[in-house]
Amino acid sequence: MKRALIIFFSMFTAMVLLAEADSLTREPNPERGPAGANGDQDFHPRLDGYSAQLEETSQCLTRADCNFPQTDYAQSVNQELRAELLDLKAWAQANHIRSFAVTSVALPYLKIGGGTVRAAALEVLAGQPTSPESLEAILTDVVSGQDASVVSQAMQELARYQNGGDRARIAEALSGAMLSGPPFMAKEISAGIAPFLDEQDFTLFSDAASALPEAALVRINLEAALKDYRGGR
Repeated sequence: MKRALIIFFSMFTAMVLLAEADSLTREPNPERGPAGANGDQDFHPRLDGYSAQLEETSQCLTRADCNFPQTDYAQSVNQELRAELLDLKAWAQANHIRSFAVTSVALPYLKIGGGTVRAAALEVLAGQPTSPESLEAILTDVVSGQDASVVSQAMQELARYQNGGDRARIAEALSGAMLSGPPFMAKEISAGIAPFLDEQDFTLFSDAASALPEAALVRINLEAALKDYRGGR
């Protein structure tokens, strides 16, 4: 009997030690922050709360009975959406959360509301990893859109994409916007085109410049950037 007890406790101790070793070597959940921040609890319920609040506020853009001043109703709704997105950004930063789950909450607001809302959504994206979904949304909802006020900020975000295929898509979109997009959009893009010039897409941008009127500011900006890229030649 005594020997059986000794064997039992020996086996129990060995199992405890193995469990502790496993907990020390197990890979951490990539969607969680460090221990003490939110590493010991799932952050998705809190994220669902941000998503639900943003959706509720965004519905006020299509109705007039929400609790906002009637004198500046749309602007007030946009400001509230902006504040909620910036709260999301601050929460993710404070808890060291870098996850597409955060990105997915912000992406719809690249096409909802005014420029201040889009700018706040881009700020959220800037603190998260790049993704195919983010790239598609920026190119579709901003670069191919009508709001020139956020295109410079969007281009800063696009500059994070260094994969050859991504850069080719970006070059096509920027070139197309300079050729046929709204004048202010084309002007903003041409003024910040330098980071997107490379050997792969040099001919694409050169052809775009040649297709623009000689006196057009967009062409002047683009040709100057192309010249600088070639070292002044």
